[in-house]
Amino acid sequence: MSEITFNKVLVGVDFSPAENALLSCLPELKRWGAETLVLVHMIPVGYTATAGYGHEAEYLKELEEKAEPLRQAGLTVKTLVRDSSHPAKSFVALAGELGADMMLVGSRSHNFVHKLFLGSFATEVLQQTELPVLVERIEKSAEQTAEACEAVCRQNLDKVLLATDLSREAVAAEKVAVGLSEKAGQVNLLTVAGEDLSEEAARDHLEALKKRLSASGREGEILIAEGVPSAAIIQEARDGYTLIIMGKHGNGRHAETLVGSTAEKVCRDSGRPVLVVPSPA
Repeated sequence: MSEITFNKVLVGVDFSPAENALLSCLPELKRWGAETLVLVHMIPVGYTATAGYGHEAEYLKELEEKAEPLRQAGLTVKTLVRDSSHPAKSFVALAGELGADMMLVGSRSHNFVHKLFLGSFATEVLQQTELPVLVERIEKSAEQTAEACEAVCRQNLDKVLLATDLSREAVAAEKVAVGLSEKAGQVNLLTVAGEDLSEEAARDHLEALKKRLSASGREGEILIAEGVPSAAIIQEARDGYTLIIMGKHGNGRHAETLVGSTAEKVCRDSGRPVLVVPSPA
């Protein structure tokens, strides 16, 4: 497998209360090795066309205003506005057209009163993507108002949790975690044992991964849990983690195997940024 980099990132931007919180996360991507960001606003058209249709130039101007602080932070930033009857599908296709290395979308909390561009949109992107997707977490601010939001993204490489089912579908996520470990503070390794995966076999696999982390100058803790994968990941994530890395698909050892189950539940309920990494086609 070729080296995985995050030089160019496609960022989905809406103009909701969560917008500024999401944009505040983006300078952190320099730590990931990002150099170029493409900010894109998708305008739904068709039977559910929004008031934004026909105002593309106005949105582009506003995106440019949002891009300027990011440029001052040392990032190359491009802006795009696109109309689409299938925004998530078009967003994923655009990532391929532009040669993006990763997509970034937001995820709102359950009690967030507005339905954001980044709710069902994020789920559809995860279902369709062949690229890594970073799902940033957006919460209400301390004021508990829909107009004041904040992101759970500060220093998101400080304490990383790699959640792997040890399958070949998880190899890409494991490689990303090892690659990012050079820039991370700590990377711990979690798997969920089951009837067809002994704790001994799981530990052997994770020990090999730990040696790869050591080669990057990082030490990781091995964690072996039992039970439902999403619940185990979410429980562990509460222990001060700043990012979860996991694969898009599982190997079928558990009832939760596809987006719509484990990855979606972790993105929705963990309260942490999640990097979802598909296996190569």
